[in-house]
Amino acid sequence: MCPRPLSVLSVLATAWLAFSSTAAADPLTAEALFREGRRLLDEGRFDEACAKLAESQVQDPASGTLINLALCYEKQGKFATAWATYLAAAASARKDGRADRVLSAEQKGAEIEPRVPRLVFRTAQPAAGMVIAWGTTRVGAGALGSAIPVDPGSYRIGVAAQGFEPWTQDVAVAEGESKTIEIPPLRRAPTRDEPAALPPRPPPPALSSPASTEGSSADEGSLALPLTLGAVGIVGLGIGTYFGVRSLSQYADAERLCPTHRDCDAAAMNSWRHAKTSAWVANIGLPLGAAAAAVSGWLLLSKTGKRQRVAVAVAPAGNSACIEFGLDL
Repeated sequence: MCPRPLSVLSVLATAWLAFSSTAAADPLTAEALFREGRRLLDEGRFDEACAKLAESQVQDPASGTLINLALCYEKQGKFATAWATYLAAAASARKDGRADRVLSAEQKGAEIEPRVPRLVFRTAQPAAGMVIAWGTTRVGAGALGSAIPVDPGSYRIGVAAQGFEPWTQDVAVAEGESKTIEIPPLRRAPTRDEPAALPPRPPPPALSSPASTEGSSADEGSLALPLTLGAVGIVGLGIGTYFGVRSLSQYADAERLCPTHRDCDAAAMNSWRHAKTSAWVANIGLPLGAAAAAVSGWLLLSKTGKRQRVAVAVAPAGNSACIEFGLDL
């Protein structure tokens, strides 16, 4: 049986953990974090325990730590994340020659797999460049028809493609449940020459006067900002999608060059770094594009004739970025 695909988030998270563990390892810190995580796990404080065990794995990767981390995710009810972590623990133990851990991780993974919820996306007319998003996960049209593991919970599914109106749907999946999301054909976004709906007929204009001329100029000027933001949104979404796909390809190259994540050569390390950089660019481009498109739409729908000003600030935040918008009417 072929393995079912994991989410883009899981793949990028694995790449980040592998890169971090190669860049800096501290066995003493890892051991202290592991012991604290085990204690919290025994006390039923699962959120704190998972954070400690995950950090221990970053500091000094070990198949035993992964098995305990998978157990912690299982206790949290994150069955998809736990299942993927058990599989990673089995692969790590096999490389280390720990047959006992391989057997334990594979047995636990097999036991938990039936409890993993899955989402299947289908559409009769996939749009070019389609992006399907929920939570922090982004997948392209290549994921259509595949059963994608997710943790139990509620999600807002968003579908977007350049030149089309976005589509959303809320969905909730329970333990062991599989749901199919039928995506309708996306409607093309209106262009400047094709408004979405005809506006109400305006009252007859007054006799020509300097005041009416100024009003007409103001109306024309007020369209410049939303149209510019709309263009920025389209470019941002396109760049984000491109670099998201590129990061996956670079990560796959790194996995091929150095599947053990240990003593990697320069080519593998370059692939890790490039994958991380591409993921960072995607994390900026997608939210920036979506936010700019949203502000553009809002301005077009609620145009008041007053001058608008939007301020955009991008600041680094760890491995991603923080984007802030300010609107002055």
